[in-house]
Amino acid sequence: MGLRQDGLDPLFENLFEKLNYVFAFIFNVEMILKLIGLDNQYFYSSWNIFDMIVVFSGDAGIILKFVSSGSSFSSAATVVRAFRIMRIVRLVRSQPDVKIILDTLVNIVPQITNFITLMFLLLFIYAALGINLFSGIHL
Repeated sequence: MGLRQDGLDPLFENLFEKLNYVFAFIFNVEMILKLIGLDNQYFYSSWNIFDMIVVFSGDAGIILKFVSSGSSFSSAATVVRAFRIMRIVRLVRSQPDVKIILDTLVNIVPQITNFITLMFLLLFIYAALGINLFSGIHL
């Protein structure tokens, strides 16, 4: 049993796929129980809505995986499956310090967009200058 081209052992790939199904089931059960228990109050919390989006994207990724085996939907399935990474953000709720840092980061992004744009412009100018100055040099 050798490694594939991407370096992942088929045994581990099978294990990770099964764990994905287990966690998707657990997250679905959690969402359903919260919907039953909280009723309309469920939609008043932005974290619950975020959880619902993550669960639906995970379900869509699993459905697209089964539907798109070898078809043109495979790239769309890969994009939707990338949302599984957002499950990690769900853990932020249990850590108040990390939640404060994340909330601060979200609140600061609009204020630093001008700075980020200026830094990108500066990087672009230096890249263009470097291309113009060093394009004729042959090693």
